[in-house]
Amino acid sequence: MKVGIIGAGAMGCLLGSYLAQQSNEVWLIDIWEEHIQQINKSGVTVKRPESSIRVKCLATTKAEDVGPCDLVILSTKYHQTRSAVQNAPSLMNDSTFLMTIQNGIGNVDIIAEYVDSRQIVFGLTTLGSVLSGPGSIEVTFVKGAVTHVYPLRDAPTEGLKKIIEDVNATGLVVYLSPDVKMRIWEKVCLNAGFSVVTAVVGLNAGDCVAQPSVRELIEGLIYEISAVASKEGVSIDPEEAFRYVMDLARKAPEHRTSFLMDLIQQRKTEIDSLNDAIVKKAGAYSLDVPYNKAIVSIVKTLENTYGYGQSEYKESHLTTFAVWPANMK
Repeated sequence: MKVGIIGAGAMGCLLGSYLAQQSNEVWLIDIWEEHIQQINKSGVTVKRPESSIRVKCLATTKAEDVGPCDLVILSTKYHQTRSAVQNAPSLMNDSTFLMTIQNGIGNVDIIAEYVDSRQIVFGLTTLGSVLSGPGSIEVTFVKGAVTHVYPLRDAPTEGLKKIIEDVNATGLVVYLSPDVKMRIWEKVCLNAGFSVVTAVVGLNAGDCVAQPSVRELIEGLIYEISAVASKEGVSIDPEEAFRYVMDLARKAPEHRTSFLMDLIQQRKTEIDSLNDAIVKKAGAYSLDVPYNKAIVSIVKTLENTYGYGQSEYKESHLTTFAVWPANMK
């Protein structure tokens, strides 16, 4: 199987490292030249608490170098989706499937502007990984991680079933799930209702949910998200979603969310595909979502003031995190 992965970040490299170990032809495509050069030189270094391995992958900054693939995986942040998917046609022919497991909502709408909807497969994953340098990643969650996907149109074809079978042969766990839209909204509850809160307050998962005032904020966000999901035809029990988020946080108390790390490193966050997307959809349905509006205002203010007035914020957060285990990203 030939696979092209657009976006060789932490998740793209993690997926590529699995797929490449089973004699698949795997191409990692990214604009970070130093990263791509390091992968071509030494492969992808995959660090786990118990071991570290190097996996050879092909890598390039030019999608046109790759040619048609059996599977294209889009693995970028939301705000990079449009520029990334514009490279997809050079990697595809009529039998290629493009898979997105990006966070949030709105990615599929952008992809469908450039790719035949019959070739789009969408979903989510609970895999976790962070970049630790050019050509190197640290795995944060694999054991027990699952990926759920489904075609955007119609039922899975035999061709898609074969691709999923080949992917699962690498050790990844991918399900063809007809209820994938509901699962995506459940993950939105986690990301927009919890991860963003840890970032705003600058706390790890356990310390965050230990605060009664923060729990009230998380609950309010999830209730608003559930109301919007209902208008979108997806039924989510907000009380059950709240309990799930709280239980998950307590099981990984030292976990630092990727949203938190984006703010610490002064990177653009995925707020546009999370809380801001909720606000926009709520407006279309004449729903009031004050918790989500407040979160969007705070995060965008932080993003807009990167580089000034934030040095003390960043230093204090980094000092706090310095005492945590290196693998807890």
